[in-house]
Amino acid sequence: MTAIALGKSTKCEISDYVDVKVTSLSRYMDDLMNVIGVVRREVPVTESRPWRSKKGRYLLNDNFFEFWFRFIFRNMSYYEIGKFDYLRKKIQQGFDPFVGRKFEGVCREFLMELNRQGGLLFRFDRIGSWWNRKEDEIDIIALNSETDEILFAECKWRSAPFGRGVVDNLFEKSKLVDWRMENRREYFAVFSKSGFGKPGLEYCGEYGVLMFDADMIAGYRSE
Repeated sequence: MTAIALGKSTKCEISDYVDVKVTSLSRYMDDLMNVIGVVRREVPVTESRPWRSKKGRYLLNDNFFEFWFRFIFRNMSYYEIGKFDYLRKKIQQGFDPFVGRKFEGVCREFLMELNRQGGLLFRFDRIGSWWNRKEDEIDIIALNSETDEILFAECKWRSAPFGRGVVDNLFEKSKLVDWRMENRREYFAVFSKSGFGKPGLEYCGEYGVLMFDADMIAGYRSE
């Protein structure tokens, strides 16, 4: 669980971290997923046969468990001897990357709520992340299998306002997603913790990119 909390998401990465052979890892993962229920397996959302996909990643289901095993469990000796200042410093150093990963989940939930209320340009029937073997990734993809519509979204948890470079990168990565290439209708969205600078606003407006910041998400969720 510590390995997964630290971002070791494939069987090979987990195997190397815990020093257990990949061939012996399956029974442990099966217990964590199906008996205890603290781990889940995800595959790229565009996979046509997810149960057979070899691109699976393992993630923790509970935010508290992930925080505990990422920051506390592996530093328990400092906790036990009362070195709380050091432990706090370690947490502060890794907190933004940790929250950034959680922010993607919040954005996904936000899109799901918009979808339920008909607040998007189309209704999707599947949502998730996407990645390939070359380590290209897209934070969120939502798609409709019947209408061949697809939404690509990027989420950024950082202090600087969103710039056009992130949008251009999203445009480029979308071309790598091999799903209904000939007939699909594409939409794009960006999520930013710190809003959008004027160049970013103008660029997104020019290309019809949907824009959401943390305040908009919080306001919508509180209604």
